[in-house]
Amino acid sequence: MNNKLYAFKTSVFRYILSLFLFFLLTHYALAKSNVRASDAFFISEFNTSELSLLSYTNDLGIYQSSYNVFSPRRMLELALFASGPPIDNRMVTSVENFVSEIASELQGKDDYQKGKIIFERMQQHFLKNIPEQGIPINYDADQSQLSVLLSSSQYNCVSSALLYMILAKYFDLEVEAVIVPSHIFAQLRIGGKIIEVETTTYNGYDFDYNNFFNSSNNSHSDWSRDRGIEGFNINTYHNREIISPIQAILHNMNNQHTSPVRMNEVIRYKLLETRGYLDNTNHDALRGRIVVLHNSLLAADNSNDVSRINYIRNSLSDSLKNENWSTASKEQLYDSLTNSYISEGNTYFENNRWSDAVDSFILSLNYVHKNTPRNTINIIDNNILSSILNWSLEHSNRASVAFNNRDCEGALLSYKSSNNIIDVYIARDDAYVNDKIKLGFDERKYMNFVNAGICFFNIQNYDKSLIQYKQAYEIDNSPYSNLGDYVNESYRSMVRSGVLSRNRAIEECNSNFNVNMCGI
Repeated sequence: MNNKLYAFKTSVFRYILSLFLFFLLTHYALAKSNVRASDAFFISEFNTSELSLLSYTNDLGIYQSSYNVFSPRRMLELALFASGPPIDNRMVTSVENFVSEIASELQGKDDYQKGKIIFERMQQHFLKNIPEQGIPINYDADQSQLSVLLSSSQYNCVSSALLYMILAKYFDLEVEAVIVPSHIFAQLRIGGKIIEVETTTYNGYDFDYNNFFNSSNNSHSDWSRDRGIEGFNINTYHNREIISPIQAILHNMNNQHTSPVRMNEVIRYKLLETRGYLDNTNHDALRGRIVVLHNSLLAADNSNDVSRINYIRNSLSDSLKNENWSTASKEQLYDSLTNSYISEGNTYFENNRWSDAVDSFILSLNYVHKNTPRNTINIIDNNILSSILNWSLEHSNRASVAFNNRDCEGALLSYKSSNNIIDVYIARDDAYVNDKIKLGFDERKYMNFVNAGICFFNIQNYDKSLIQYKQAYEIDNSPYSNLGDYVNESYRSMVRSGVLSRNRAIEECNSNFNVNMCGI
């Protein structure tokens, strides 16, 4: 009986434990379903499957040397991601079902025939094309999304070329992308021969561009005009750029469909940042990433989100380590880093964190370069001045409270703190002090010494009041300032109280201050 009870209790415990573990794992999965890829220097939000895809791509690389080991399914997913996340897995299934359907037809065929059959079946099944004399009925010059092609059969050169390259990869054909101004097409490498594939034309397999452009009837002009392709001619064809299919997919992350009027900012930024991260030798891709980081920085600045500003700046700093920047892009990156510190300083400033604000503004000077606009440097100058003065003023205000309570020692301590803030800053190796900043600092220190002197005068400690006035005099020794009135009143009080004779008071005043200031 006891054994049965023990077995029952054990089974109940295991059941409860299993429920608890299920709940725990489910909660963890939900919590991790949308994460920030901080380890990958991303600021956009990616779900775990997207991060896995980008990590896979980054680990293998994006160049043709990596193409042979790149999974065709991953290549398809990346192209769908470039259309605008999230990835619709039904489209992945649709493509792979098509691959399964034509696999038997390709058995026993050589690579040239495989490439041709894939092309013809793609034209019929996905593009819904028929042999035509003019422009295909589903062609749309602005339709660069693979996802839209798969859902509606509308396509342009980019989306159709990407689909062909993906299908070719499923059957282990060596395929590349070819880019010319306003156009892209595919090419196969078969036995040392190049087979060019023009996916916007029904008979575009093994397309002869040389013959096409050299024809005497100028048909290529009508062909290009019908497809909205500008600048594609025999000269640009000879200067064509050959890239890997993966690079072509990344290129499509900043294309017609990613314009601000067609794609929301969150997704557009996600694609721009992904492209800049993965294709980090491409200047255009890197510039796109700067745009994302800089605009995100402005948003963080507006929300006073210092942690977000720091995170974005880390991404900017990591980007700066890249050696592939053009000079203009590097200067733009320096400008963004400068602005990141200014934004951080502004946030601290708004929250009365003067010390942190000063540090941020000073650090911004590290990224100022020869082409930094003068107005930006002036802003930094003014920010430093304002922060130091406000930081110093905070201590001066504390001194005023002590002053009103006739706590002159407390007031003096706060006035000293106020002045020390200025002195410590000026003594720093990285301090930036121009005449304007120095004048503002001197005015603050002068008033602190004068106010401390007045406080000691009010409690009849005339010796200490004169010590403070003397320090103010060393900053501004103009004989016509109000300081003379305070000095004379202290000496007169000392004469009246019998501490000094009048002659001795005049002698000390003339010795310590300007003779024109003394009128005891």
